[in-house]
Formats: sequence, C-alpha cells, structure tokens
Amino acid sequence: MQKRVDRLPTYAGSDCSVIVYPEGNVSAKAVIGLPGQSWNAGGCCAGADLEHVDDVGFLGRVIDYVADTFHVNADLSFVVGLSNGGMMANRLACSNPKIKALVAVSGPMINGTGIEAFTCDRSLPMLHLHGDADAVIPYDGCNGVGNFACAAMAKLPGFPPLPWPTVPGAVADWRVRNGISTAPPATITFTNGSTTCSSWGSLANNVTLCKVGKEGHAWPGMCYEPAAMLPGMKCSYDIDASAEAMRFFRSYIPSHDAVIV
Repeated sequence: MQKRVDRLPTYAGSDCSVIVYPEGNVSAKAVIGLPGQSWNAGGCCAGADLEHVDDVGFLGRVIDYVADTFHVNADLSFVVGLSNGGMMANRLACSNPKIKALVAVSGPMINGTGIEAFTCDRSLPMLHLHGDADAVIPYDGCNGVGNFACAAMAKLPGFPPLPWPTVPGAVADWRVRNGISTAPPATITFTNGSTTCSSWGSLANNVTLCKVGKEGHAWPGMCYEPAAMLPGMKCSYDIDASAEAMRFFRSYIPSHDAVIV
C-alpha cells in the first residue's frame, strides 16, 4: 500500500539508490481494528510498542543487508515514512548514525509517554510535511477538545496520552537539536495554493516544515481511494511529497549510491 501511495521508485532517476519497503512485525488490527502492521516508534503505535518490538534493531539490520546485497554505502542511508511510519522514521534517525536525513509525512516524533521512551541527541537534516486539517494527528496538537478522532485514539492501549504536541513544536525540537537559533524567521522555500514550506538553517543542518492547507491524514500529491473518502483523510495536490522527499535526499548524496528505507 505504501509503495502505491508514494511511488518513490518512479522518482529515483539515475541516482542508483536502493529503495526498500520494510514491514512491521506486529499487526495493528487487534487493537484498532484496521488492517496493516505497526512500528514501535517509542510512544506509538499498537501493538508494536505494547510488545516492545525492537524495530530500531530490525531496520538497522535491513540497511546493512541491503547495502551488502546491492553493494551500496550503508553509511549513506535515508529514511521516510507516513503516519506511524513517519514517527518510526524520527526514532530511527535518532538512533542510527547511518541515517543522513529523514522525511516524515503526518508523523512527528512521539516520545516520552512512558511506554518506551528514548533519547534523541542527534543532529541531521529533516523535512516534515503535514496537513493542517489532519484529524488523526492534528497539526495543532490534541488536547481532547473539539477533535473526537485523536481523543478516542488516546484512550486506546499503545497510543500516547493527551495532550499531544503540535507539529510546529515537534519540528522546533529538531531545530534545537540541529543547533538552529529559534530567533531568526524561516525562509519560505515553496508556495503553491494553500501549501507553504518554511525552512531554517543551512544545508548541513536544515529543518523544513511544509504545511499543506486543507489536507487531512494523507500523502501530499496522491489521493488514494478509499482513504480519501474517510473523515480527516482529505488529500491535496498542492505539493508532491514524493518529489520533495527525493529532492531533499539528493542534497545529501555526494556520490550516486544510497539506501532509502
């Protein structure tokens, strides 16, 4: 499903990158009744975090195996994910020094909930894209007021308790880790329709947040039915998250050889 949504191989070009789609070990169906697997991103999501699955270790082994199999540089790895996958991308980037940059869509870092807290003291470039109409992981956070979806999820086992942090707040934490002063205003690097991307720092420590206006919990640039028909899942074509992710990663590929997980 993720490969149908992001279509990253069609954006690979001549980079000789190896694009990999790992799958979580534990189903989410038993807890939330939805198909698909889950990742242990620290404070989310059921049931991988409830079972304390070592997904950081698993993904690290995937990177090493892929690099060895396809003869590419494991120390030039990148990670991208959507929703729980975006959260996992954050955690993996915090934990694995081979990750050189991360892209997360609708999935900020979730940590410190008591389920499986972890420490993040790495500095690396990151790009986050998020719809401001996301009802599942709200852009402005969730305190249980005026948003039934996130308030209901917070009551389920394996999900972080309220309040949930805002997306700008989670991105600001990356700015601090990357040594970027909170004082300078952002540089606007992209605008189209109701979407704006704000960027801080230099190339080496860049942090970019793309706020996708009127989009729900979806992958920008791909309206995937039937998900787009569900409340809070509306999609947008104002920005192509796949093109932006690959463009972002290419900024950090000194030679034509990389692993993208």
